[in-house]
Amino acid sequence: MKAPKYSAIVPCYNGFDDLDSLVETLLSISSDLLEVVIVDDGSETDYSRALPSNFYLYKKDNGGVSSARNYGLDRATGEYVFFLDCDDQVDPDFIDVINSEVAGNKSQVYLFSHNFVSGDKIYAKKNRSLMDAPSKLVLKKVFNKQILFHNGAVVYSRGFLKEHDLCYSCDLKYSEDVIFILSALSKAKAVTVSHKSFYNYIDNDNSVINKSFGPTFLDHLSAFYKLEKMAVSSELEKDLSRFIFSCVIHVIFRAVMGKGKDVEVFSIFLDYARKCEYKWPGFINKYSLFLVVSKSVLFLPSSLMIALYKAVK
Repeated sequence: MKAPKYSAIVPCYNGFDDLDSLVETLLSISSDLLEVVIVDDGSETDYSRALPSNFYLYKKDNGGVSSARNYGLDRATGEYVFFLDCDDQVDPDFIDVINSEVAGNKSQVYLFSHNFVSGDKIYAKKNRSLMDAPSKLVLKKVFNKQILFHNGAVVYSRGFLKEHDLCYSCDLKYSEDVIFILSALSKAKAVTVSHKSFYNYIDNDNSVINKSFGPTFLDHLSAFYKLEKMAVSSELEKDLSRFIFSCVIHVIFRAVMGKGKDVEVFSIFLDYARKCEYKWPGFINKYSLFLVVSKSVLFLPSSLMIALYKAVK
């Protein structure tokens, strides 16, 4: 049997209703280019839906989403792979969209645009196209938010991932996808960025990122420490520092606007953000202005910051 061109790897833990919705879309695609690798990460019950021959369902002991993705990657046979969560959605023509960029291309990593769906609102996260661009150029643009990415909107050469022994960090509960994507970009010889989109991220109230703010969020710091040690050229060191700072601010914003209040954890993130090195990027846009304002706000007394944090409902 001829190997498929693309492998969609879908980890799942108990979210069978969401998985059913994604599977419905994937079943509607009549293509011998696609295989779907579903990894049940130790759910309390079994997924009982009948699946066609290009769908592969594996069940393993619970080990977390990174473990499940790596498990699926080890069993995928496609020339290219991408990772979807069970509560994600893709457009019905997504194989055609991916294939239109991959065909005749030499890149090892493909960054597509994507949509952020919150309730009845859809926010398009569009990128400008770049074909077979050097990774240094793409990383610089990623670090400065001139290229946006999401885990479900990245396609990789499976041979490239295998060659560089790239996998998700099982010791991280948060930002493991950021580490994986940036690691892949740093090792790629060529990267294609597409203005086209096929992936829809659903802002789910029950997702990990939207859980009540508390001690578990400190795991983000482990990811930031890994990012600090990421090997980049000297030309990109300031850009990487700026990117890490923006990630910390994003977590702080989630803490302020999210469920639950934990002053001790909030204070730890404040201290970390204040220590982050920040250099003006040399250009003016919404991102650079946002970082300048954020850095300025951090100079406010901790007592005032905590009082404001408590006051936000």
